Amino acid sequence: MPSRCRGCGEPSDQGLCRACREEVVFLEATCARCGLPYDREVPICGKCVGRRLYLDSVVALYLYAPPVRDLLHHWKYSRDWRSWEMIRALLVDGLKRREEGLKALRLDGIVPVPLHWRRQWGREFNQSLFLAREVAEFLSLPLMDGVVDRVRHTPHQMGLSAVERRRNLRGAFSLRGGVRGKALMLVDDVATTLTTASEVARILVKGGAREVHLLVLARAVGER
Repeated sequence: MPSRCRGCGEPSDQGLCRACREEVVFLEATCARCGLPYDREVPICGKCVGRRLYLDSVVALYLYAPPVRDLLHHWKYSRDWRSWEMIRALLVDGLKRREEGLKALRLDGIVPVPLHWRRQWGREFNQSLFLAREVAEFLSLPLMDGVVDRVRHTPHQMGLSAVERRRNLRGAFSLRGGVRGKALMLVDDVATTLTTASEVARILVKGGAREVHLLVLARAVGER
């Protein structure tokens, strides 16, 4: 069968055809605290005022919309490794564009957001770990896989309110390694409400981490 674009489905010998590659939206300016896109860089947006996050900053590279969303779905749910090749290329390009700001954080390590073993068994891999490996290599930092473990299997967050999401994740994560005094970068594929990342960050801060930042390949804008 001929290879097809993961965005539009037209014949293409790459993960994305030229037309779909032009539809990828790199987030030039965001709220530094939550990663939502704005027309200029802002330290904290109106949606963050009065909101408690355990994250010191969020670095979001692309808008979670087609074709980035399509690539992630093909990779995560259909184990499409051609899509991963395209995602990896987008990730590296995004890191190059944000390199100065990332290095200014003076990070000590890269932490992938963990999956529970049941979900990872069904998916066969943790997408956050794949992304975190690339980030660690790019920044020449230690990959701290396993420093946080997901010890409780939880239902999907989709459709839950913000309060229900936080309640759903309480007790889901456990600290397994030493993080005292370290500045860490969590890595995940998509940020929507930031509930999961904030809960992982809370565990790290409770364990003595000095700072916890989040880097995501894509930022959704439909929910806080």
